[in-house]
Amino acid sequence: MMTFVRKAAATILAAATILIVFFQPVVGWNIELVVSTQAADAYGGEPFSTQPIIIVNNRQGILQSTFLGRVTVQSITNDDYVKFEPVWKTGEVIPIKDGDNTLISEIVVNGQAIFSGLGIDAAGEGYRLKFVLYDEYDIIMGSVIGEEFSVQVGQPYKLGMIVPPEMAYGGSPFGNQPVLAIQDRGGNVVATVNEGHVSVQLQSGPDGAMLRCKNDDGFTVPIKDGFAAFSDLFVNEKGSHYSLRFNTDLPLDAATEVISNDFSVGIGPPAQLAIIHDVSDGIVSGGKAFVSQPRVEVRDAGGNVLEMDSRSAVRISFHSNPSGGVLSPVERSTVILQKGVAQFRNLSIDKAGFGYRMKYYFLEREGTAFVEKSQLFVYGEFFMHFSVSEVFCSKARNNHVILLKLAQDRISALKLVDLKD
Repeated sequence: MMTFVRKAAATILAAATILIVFFQPVVGWNIELVVSTQAADAYGGEPFSTQPIIIVNNRQGILQSTFLGRVTVQSITNDDYVKFEPVWKTGEVIPIKDGDNTLISEIVVNGQAIFSGLGIDAAGEGYRLKFVLYDEYDIIMGSVIGEEFSVQVGQPYKLGMIVPPEMAYGGSPFGNQPVLAIQDRGGNVVATVNEGHVSVQLQSGPDGAMLRCKNDDGFTVPIKDGFAAFSDLFVNEKGSHYSLRFNTDLPLDAATEVISNDFSVGIGPPAQLAIIHDVSDGIVSGGKAFVSQPRVEVRDAGGNVLEMDSRSAVRISFHSNPSGGVLSPVERSTVILQKGVAQFRNLSIDKAGFGYRMKYYFLEREGTAFVEKSQLFVYGEFFMHFSVSEVFCSKARNNHVILLKLAQDRISALKLVDLKD
């Protein structure tokens, strides 16, 4: 019985040993990768002048000429070995990320993986290439990391957009002013370029819209250290589907024109008040509601009405009050906006006078109160306020009559009024 147990135990131990050996292939493969030719002479967006070659040896250094499989390549940095800057191959899709089977690979032939057409777009230092060997069943057999190399900035090749126009509000300079650059094939800025100019114009936008600049010469800027930076560009008209077109007079092998992505121009902060109807637009009689009740729009710097503002207010008061008149009713002298418009109602002045003028100013809401923060105001036109209980007229030259007396408030004044037959 003991003999049987010992034989069984020996059999189990042997089987376990076989399993252990069988399931340790990654550690125990008699394979070694060697970088026989390192990548070198790299420029942004161009294939390496010297392409890498990988050799598959066994651990004794003997070439494995019958090995079937492939070698993948990716870039890493010297700092942490994890940064992924795509390595591309001429004529193939650029990999998106590591681990999704999109890495560039080369078939092993006669024990060698000879790469061609490899390149990196982004200029920089401290690059290394990591090569991973897969067998014909896509099992990882080993890996190797090449020597450090740099990717230099190449020759001027194209005009490119660095900062697109964004954060645009009517009448205000774009929050992000456009910045263009002269780039190499990899999109790196060629900082040695200090010649030529870049010009801008409106490519698309609503009918009647215009690209404007606070500086008349700001539509064309010089290229300095590879960059062409615009400033103070703006559009007045709100709207969507705007785009700008940029051109350079610098001769380049590729694009000399760039069209921005579409952007929108929104309504900006309150910047002006516009009087649509003023008291002076109609007949004014003492103690009676104005025929022309004031109507005021709050607009941004581009002249767009603040349609989203139904919280702020506009207040009317005297700018000039020659007779000490009273504007009433007082509670109607402050009007809350309705979609950016203040419509006053039933206002009147009790005393007659010559040279009245009204002032309208913008108020912001703070809690339940309105406060004047922006010093945003506008004056109405001068007007004459009549109380016509007693008026003497006589025919005057050139079809005019002279109003000689304003009786109710004993104020003398003179006004020429067209007499129509």
